[in-house]
Amino acid sequence: MLRPDVPASVTTTELKSLVEGVRFIEQALAHPVDKEAMAEDFSELRTIFGKSIVAARDLQPGHRIVESDLQIKKPGTGMPASCFAKVVGKQVVRMVAAGTLVSEADLGS
Repeated sequence: MLRPDVPASVTTTELKSLVEGVRFIEQALAHPVDKEAMAEDFSELRTIFGKSIVAARDLQPGHRIVESDLQIKKPGTGMPASCFAKVVGKQVVRMVAAGTLVSEADLGS
């Protein structure tokens, strides 16, 4: 005889999967990850595989930067590519040669 709670019931296979999932979560919570330590471990990889902002052409002092003035290149030893939008619109305060990393010191307001 069918009861109204049948659609909400779980099979033994589904119950087993649910219990395994709960145990997995319990184990993950019992062994937290130290993100700071992991970040230090991967800092060399971030440098090698990261990307930096580079001048696409010679940038003269007083020039206001537009997107076409910049490129994103490896390695990630300079200003990170994630700062690209923040750099566009800034004024150059000292000469930046084409192909060189753009730094905070090169930029004004």
